[in-house]
Amino acid sequence: MWDDFVAYCVAHGLAGAENLSAIPGEVGASAVQNIGAYGVEVKDVIVCVEAMALDGSTRVFAKEECSYGYRDSIFKRELRGAYIVTHVTYRLEKTPTYRLDYGDLRSRVEAHGEPTLKAVRDAVAEIRNNKLPDPKILGNAGSFFTNPVIPRAKYEALKTQYPNIPSYPISEELVKVPAGWLIDSAGWKGRA
Repeated sequence: MWDDFVAYCVAHGLAGAENLSAIPGEVGASAVQNIGAYGVEVKDVIVCVEAMALDGSTRVFAKEECSYGYRDSIFKRELRGAYIVTHVTYRLEKTPTYRLDYGDLRSRVEAHGEPTLKAVRDAVAEIRNNKLPDPKILGNAGSFFTNPVIPRAKYEALKTQYPNIPSYPISEELVKVPAGWLIDSAGWKGRA
């Protein structure tokens, strides 16, 4: 289970996956989906992915061969249904570089004191638990929406109509708008 892996990493002082805490699913799926949360994507720590073809042969894909993009990989497109991920190799760090500039993560972590791997994990889990039902109680896939990436000019136009619209810069020309904010603003949070 993915979150068990993250818990193990944090407990053993291995940095890089702590922002990806409390994401339901399995380790193999992390490499297919390129899961991400709070400014980190799993591709940031993947070294390679081993997969088995339907004929039983195996292949190791270097990270560069996985064609990672925003919640995307070669396993979701060209190789969809052709391979089953069996192993993922990650490179984690003994010296953390905290990524806290996404949403209110920094203030949540600082509420726990100095940044530590555990403080980041706890803050991310707290935020996620406030947004999503516990998958142990109510089965769910977490948040599977992709945040729209739009031209900065379009974002600026939207901001005149919706002054509180949040965004995260992708580049000089593009910004990401949280899908959760769009769903909440449209009155669709909690609807089935």
